Amino acid sequence: MKNEDDIDQMKAYLESLKRCDKTFDYRVGRDTDGMVTGFVWQTGVMRKDFELNGNVLFVDRMGASKNTRCWSYHATAMLDSEKRVCLASEGLLVGESVEGYAWKIEMTFDMTPGRKLLDFEYIHVDRIHQGESMLDILKIWDTCHLMLDQKHLLDPKIGAWPNHFGLGFWQRVSEPLTRMVNTCCVQECNNALHDLRSIVANIPTHAAYVEDHIHKKRHMFAEHIICNYPGNLFSRGTQLAESNHTCVFARLGHQVETPVKLVRSLLGRCIDICAERNHWLIKNNFEATAVSVLAATSSNDRASILGLGKWGNEINQGVCRRSAKLQVEEEDGVLVYSRKDGELGYRHELNVGARECICKPCLAYCGIQCEHLLLVSGKFDLSLWHKRWHHRTHLDKCDRPKESADDLLLLLLTQRLVSLG
Repeated sequence: MKNEDDIDQMKAYLESLKRCDKTFDYRVGRDTDGMVTGFVWQTGVMRKDFELNGNVLFVDRMGASKNTRCWSYHATAMLDSEKRVCLASEGLLVGESVEGYAWKIEMTFDMTPGRKLLDFEYIHVDRIHQGESMLDILKIWDTCHLMLDQKHLLDPKIGAWPNHFGLGFWQRVSEPLTRMVNTCCVQECNNALHDLRSIVANIPTHAAYVEDHIHKKRHMFAEHIICNYPGNLFSRGTQLAESNHTCVFARLGHQVETPVKLVRSLLGRCIDICAERNHWLIKNNFEATAVSVLAATSSNDRASILGLGKWGNEINQGVCRRSAKLQVEEEDGVLVYSRKDGELGYRHELNVGARECICKPCLAYCGIQCEHLLLVSGKFDLSLWHKRWHHRTHLDKCDRPKESADDLLLLLLTQRLVSLG
């Protein structure tokens, strides 16, 4: 049962942080009866990270070992341009529910002027979201994909499928189900489904479950389908949110804390992580600069490349190397690609003037133009890159004060004063 003293202390603490730090923001959730159901907060650094990298999210609830009085810690994690975990927001909610996740995401957008719900493309979730109702709640069904974490499907201890079939029967169906999840071949996935149907054919409840909760939901977990979604970052589940939770345990310990103490510790941890990420970014900036200043790029394109960081530049360099091995000729309005070394069997076609390519596997699906489009344009073309990488060029239009080192110092000082008084 929730403690009213905890609720009052949380509201007072978060409000004091907002008064002292102009970049800090928070929201309080309530049910239809006016009862508090959760808190979500966002620092200025979280907001900037969400604006830069928030088209793909990883959401999860941390285990109960640090949760008190029915409050559970919820994280909304992302990958930054250096492939390191960062956060869009944090929250304490009453229990775990689809509605709670949706509310937290909606409030995170509400606190972030530089991001809109229509920018949302990809959410990694666990088994609680199998019904996809969160997309309906957020009204982003047509623009966003909901992806199920593979561990929460297949793991014998926590997986939804072993839980349904029972560990005894799971031994019979685990092999075809694992093939359905992991294979990149459509035919192999269909063969695995056929094998699975044969095994459960004489058990009506299992047969119905396979059709309604596995076959009809394959677009949420089958690798041969999700690898084609632009911007998927080649990730297979909520591992990034899980790694954030591991970081929480490593830094804060496993002791149970009251909500206010937990929030205070989490904010201090966020500042530590920001310092580490800044060191990493500064280190990689020198490497990124060295490989990015190319004679073939214009000054505007060069500035855009430098903003991508080491990860984006590594992808770009790989695309350039593959493009240099290709040649292209036009045949009846179609561009036909072949290899310069005369390798037999390689042929790729693309309509003249096309702005998208369907090559697979293709790093374009990680957000960057592929070798075929690069060969046609002849140079780096920012307009062909996924908006994940060039969204940052529009952020200066947001009329919002920026976080500074003084702001972070003030946040730490405020926490200390609140803890003392």
